[in-house]
This record gives sequence, C-alpha cells and structure tokens, in this order.
Amino acid sequence: MSFQQLFFRSGLFISIISIFWYAAGLHLSGIDPKAFDQQPGVVLVFFGTWFIYSLHYRLKWFSLFMLLPTFIASILAGFFNGWLYLLLLALGGSISLLYQKEIFGVGNWRKLPYAKIPLVALVWALLFVTPAISMRFSSVELILIKFIGGFAITFAITLIYDCKDISLDRKAKIPVLYDLMPVKIWKRISFFIFLGGVSCVYVLSNIPLFYFLLLQLAFLLVLKRHQFGRNEVFYFLWVDAILLLVALAVLLS
Repeated sequence: MSFQQLFFRSGLFISIISIFWYAAGLHLSGIDPKAFDQQPGVVLVFFGTWFIYSLHYRLKWFSLFMLLPTFIASILAGFFNGWLYLLLLALGGSISLLYQKEIFGVGNWRKLPYAKIPLVALVWALLFVTPAISMRFSSVELILIKFIGGFAITFAITLIYDCKDISLDRKAKIPVLYDLMPVKIWKRISFFIFLGGVSCVYVLSNIPLFYFLLLQLAFLLVLKRHQFGRNEVFYFLWVDAILLLVALAVLLS
C-alpha cells in the first residue's frame, strides 16, 4: 500500500474534512468555530470521525488509539455545550458504528437494501445541524432547511463515491440504489440533488453567487471525470473534496 493510499485509508483526510463541515455548521448557526468553548467539539468531531473510519478500514489497533482523545473531548464538549449536544453527536456516532458493525445482535446496517447512501448522508447531516439544535440558535424552519441541505449535499457526493463499491456489493448480494437505475442516470440525478442542497445552504448564508456557481462547476467536473476503473484515490480525494469545498464556501462567506 502506497503512502497516498495509507493517508486516505487511515481516515485522516475525511476526518480533516469533518472539522471544516462541522465548522461550517457552527458558522451557519452564528457561532464562531474558533471560540474557546467550541474547541472540545472540534476535537471530538475530528477524533470521533477518525475512530469510525479506522474501524471501517479494519485498522483495529489504530482505532483503539483514537478512543482516549475521543472520550476526553466528549466530556469537555458536554461540559461546554451541554448534554443535548453530546447526545446528538453520540446518535450520529452510533449510527456510524451500527452501519458497519453488529453489536448485541443489532447493526451491520450497510447490508440493508438500499440503505447505505441514505444512512451515510443522515450522519453527515446530523453533524451539520447539531450546533443549531443543541444551542437553540435557529428556528425549527431554518434547522429543517439546513438539515435538508446537508443531507442532499452528502447524499449526492456519497452517490458518486459509492460507485467504487458496486462490484463488492453485488458480489455480497447487497441491493443498492445502482440496481434500480443505470449509473449514467444516477449521475444526472446526483447533480440536481447537489444543486438543491447547495441552494438550501445558499439561502441560509452569505455565500457569493460566484462561490455557488463554482461549487456546481466542481461537481460537474467530478461527474465528467468519473468512470469505472478509477483508482481509489479519485474517490478518496476528488469526490470527498467537494464536501470540503462546500464547507470552505460557507466559512469564507
């Protein structure tokens, strides 16, 4: 395994992205991500994501190393931001664990028919809206728009990302969305889902129109470059980077 593959397979890159995605959610809720009392939450999101993804890629010893900082950060985050905040993050973490593992006879949800992509999008959408819900800085209507936007963005990105696992899913006889329609059609659908998601974020923020159009262009370029047989780095880097671009557009607005 090359250093490049190890960097992405360790979950480090997606964990860095999770910080920016979470910070964008804070920013949309009118909370300064750089505030001292928000740092435990940022650390918790980073190490919690790294822990989940290291388990996903079967780096068991490495995932054990992540437990201590995740636990310490969760205590501090609960102290500064309240236990509802911690409960919402724990809910997302529990869904992530049960997505890939069976615990006390419950879980391994990635094998549920057509559930993979919606579950992944749900977790990332929860991360996006957790600050707004737990700290009560937004109305129910705004939280709903924010959740729909976060869900749609991550759904569209995961829809493209999941192409790399099609052969494995079919071999394991796991029904996935790509069994319902050809990939070519899903790619077109993903663009409109992404457009809708970014439009929700655009309504809630001061994102310049230029950034809005740039995000659509970036997603279109990924769709154009996408094809079967691409190596994993394309998915780990270029597809995941779309989420990073959305977060940066929010943070820089």
